[in-house]
Amino acid sequence: MPFGKLALILLVVIAAAGATVWLVLSLVSNTTLSPFVGLSLLSIAGLITAVLVRRLS
Repeated sequence: MPFGKLALILLVVIAAAGATVWLVLSLVSNTTLSPFVGLSLLSIAGLITAVLVRRLS
């Protein structure tokens, strides 16, 4: 794999992780929930989405 392609993939993954954490913290900050609860709920939603995508393809 060329280094440029690997660097682009890593950059996209890191940016997506940062955006996910920011999104969860902004949604949970208005409630009394812990940020960890929001992250775990988002992880479960992502897992369910991944399973559904695999089943439908």
